Amino acid sequence: MYKYVAVAFLLLAACAESIPEVSYYDGRNITIQMRATPESNWEVLIDGEIVVQEKTKAFSTNETLHGMYKGKPVMVRRYLRSNGWTSTHVADVFIDGQLVETLVLQ
Repeated sequence: MYKYVAVAFLLLAACAESIPEVSYYDGRNITIQMRATPESNWEVLIDGEIVVQEKTKAFSTNETLHGMYKGKPVMVRRYLRSNGWTSTHVADVFIDGQLVETLVLQ
């Protein structure tokens, strides 16, 4: 019950986003960030470019999102991590099958 309230609250909020993380991929540093928009879209940005943009399903706590980055497939495994009274959205970001970063939405 509480996790559904947390999801609903997040979706009603103006915008939630992760802290931009610097990761190493394909021989260089890239910046990865994830955010939730008021329209219930989840977006993943790499170096400021939106590479994944998908609308979430109602009350879904675990999803796989897909996109492209420089011709390579991007997969994001988004899930809700609960620890007692609070829940946190976590996203594992894979580029071409390689785990590049794990993001936490605040």
